[in-house]
Amino acid sequence: MAINCNIKQIVELLQLEPSSSSQDELRFGSKGSLCVNLKQNTWFDFEKQAGGGMLDFVIHQGMASDQPQAAKWLEEHQLIAPTVSVTKSKAILRAHVYRDQAGTPLKQAVKYTDGSWKQMGWHDGIWKPNVKGVQNVPYRLDELNDDASDRLMFIFEGEKDVDRAVSNGLLATCNAGGAGNWKPELNQFLLGRKVCIVPDNDTPGLEHAQKLLDGFAKDDIDAFIMTSHLSTLKDKGDFSDWMDLNQSDI
Repeated sequence: MAINCNIKQIVELLQLEPSSSSQDELRFGSKGSLCVNLKQNTWFDFEKQAGGGMLDFVIHQGMASDQPQAAKWLEEHQLIAPTVSVTKSKAILRAHVYRDQAGTPLKQAVKYTDGSWKQMGWHDGIWKPNVKGVQNVPYRLDELNDDASDRLMFIFEGEKDVDRAVSNGLLATCNAGGAGNWKPELNQFLLGRKVCIVPDNDTPGLEHAQKLLDGFAKDDIDAFIMTSHLSTLKDKGDFSDWMDLNQSDI
């Protein structure tokens, strides 16, 4: 496995403070028993009579129990690239970042070239495949929050359509996870707005739109479903397909 970082980066990430240092070496502990060789990217603990390379150092520091876990830890902290097997079969096609009202990252929806999706949470300054405890917000919330106008707001099923709409001057959003995953707590961000729900051309899309409309009515959100675009679309077609068919921007 090729590792394109150095041991000094690991030391800095772990916020380890050396008791002494030189150009090629760091020492840790009151007696300097832990020696890190910066030139060779190796280490040796004289008290435990153990040493090795960077993966072994991650294990030695208690961040992993074996080398595969150590490599995963380096990958999660963006010190090494994802493994070759992952990048070949699941290269990232696009990633959409969800932010809070102030623009701080919360999570991102990642689509891979094999068609699969993964949600990643922003934890301690890095993306991790865990969104537990992450605030649920609509896509591009920071832009919605900054817009105090009474413009019509569009809700799409996916981030791709939202980005396409915004690039053409519309105010737009969606929920993470696609059709069927709009949660009632998202309604609070739409209060006082007039909303146009734009479904994809399939049964899940229309059911999703109706569920949104019913939920918005309970919170007195003025909303309607747009269906005029559906007649020109193939099955499962979406707003971006409609834009492509019309060969013009809004």
